[in-house]
Amino acid sequence: MLTTLIISLLLLLPSSKAVQSNVSLSIQDTEMVGGVMKVSHAQLHFRWDNATYESDYLDNAVAADKLMDLLREMGHENIDSVSVVAYASPEGVYEHNLMLSRKRAREFSRILEKEAAGMSFKLNVRPGGEAWELLAQRVKADTSISETARSRTLNQLADKSISNDTRKWRFMHGSLGATSKEGDVYHYLLINHYRFLRCLDIHIHYKEADTASEASTGSASEVQESEAPAVAEPVSEAEPASEAEPVEAPVVEETKDASVAEPAEATEATETKEAEPVSEAEPVEAAEPAGAPQAEKPARRPILGISTNLPYDITYIPQYGLTSVPSLSVEYYPVNGKYSFGGDVEFSHWLHPEEHRYNQIRNLTLWGRRYFKRNEDRFKGLYLLANINAAQYGLGFNAGKGWEGEGLGVSVGGGWKFYMGKYFFLDMGAALGLFYSWYDPYVWGNDSTGRYYYDYSGDPNDFVKRSKRLVWFGPTRLYIAIGLDIYGKRK
Repeated sequence: MLTTLIISLLLLLPSSKAVQSNVSLSIQDTEMVGGVMKVSHAQLHFRWDNATYESDYLDNAVAADKLMDLLREMGHENIDSVSVVAYASPEGVYEHNLMLSRKRAREFSRILEKEAAGMSFKLNVRPGGEAWELLAQRVKADTSISETARSRTLNQLADKSISNDTRKWRFMHGSLGATSKEGDVYHYLLINHYRFLRCLDIHIHYKEADTASEASTGSASEVQESEAPAVAEPVSEAEPASEAEPVEAPVVEETKDASVAEPAEATEATETKEAEPVSEAEPVEAAEPAGAPQAEKPARRPILGISTNLPYDITYIPQYGLTSVPSLSVEYYPVNGKYSFGGDVEFSHWLHPEEHRYNQIRNLTLWGRRYFKRNEDRFKGLYLLANINAAQYGLGFNAGKGWEGEGLGVSVGGGWKFYMGKYFFLDMGAALGLFYSWYDPYVWGNDSTGRYYYDYSGDPNDFVKRSKRLVWFGPTRLYIAIGLDIYGKRK
């Protein structure tokens, strides 16, 4: 039974993490194809440069649940055929992407064949190479992209006078330009669309439940006319569905041609050699090219941001006023999302003995940020900030007043971070919070020793250190920092 098969498949695939729901264009409403045939569409996605299915990646868990519900509704006896095309996002070397799509197709086919021995319906699993057609469909269906960016992207995708490798190179080097809404258009596509192109594109062709019995009693020739011999024909006939639902547009045959028609401009021999494995003759069993070149990754993912306020820093200390407390900050960037985490080390050692003013601070802060805009590879723009800190200080205000103590604080605030080129960024913000401290006041002795003494006039035997308390609520920090991103493994 196909329903049992698909459920078993999805349960057997690697899954150890909690579900993260981020539903994309996964399950499409069914559309009539021909007289009695219908087609349903689903997508399952892969991480970058990875052929292992993960149920908690993007919308995979939600898509799988919807797919199982749909299979239960249609009934396994009404399934005619299943077509699965594995794609890679158009980044890097074509040969590597083709090999990657083969691996994804082979992974799916291996598990299906193991779990579905003796299946009665047609199954076609094949690699589709680079997902240029899917990219065009997603851009057409994108309701957030500006018309300027949409037009530029679709025009360049439709240009058949250049190879796909040339198109990739131009995309990476700014041929799509920038707009006031998206910023760099190629970067917008990377974040919002490319990760959804690394997928298994699944089409299920089936008969309506109320017409299945009628079709089964008809002549064999009539059944043959209603079925699609290679899965592609029923989808290609569904022109109304293609216009109403841009995501339904990928015809299996068209996608195959578009994804492998123009591999690379290097040699014509390479084009001919690499296009053949995509044919349906050997869809999954094709061996991986020996010594296949690794993809030229267009961009590595920054994992840490290191910044300092040394060029310009303003720190407010109650009763002391504005001063400077140099700091070093490290921010950790998760793979994607809106949240980042980091810490600051602040240190100052300003000594002005002639004025009896001292600023000696050691402060450790741990904080988290929530950026307003979701980012996959860069964290920038407006953000909210929350932090906790622990400090040790020695502050001299004048000859008759100084404090020495420790304290703890919490604060919240906001800031703005923007990039200056690929590596450098400017980070600025402000915070408001509570600081609780236990301290001892001290004064200058004005004697031959030149020492400072605790400001205490009682019995020395009764003196207890850190007996004073300070509670401050108000502005705690105004900062401007310049930073540098440190890059790690590629996405």
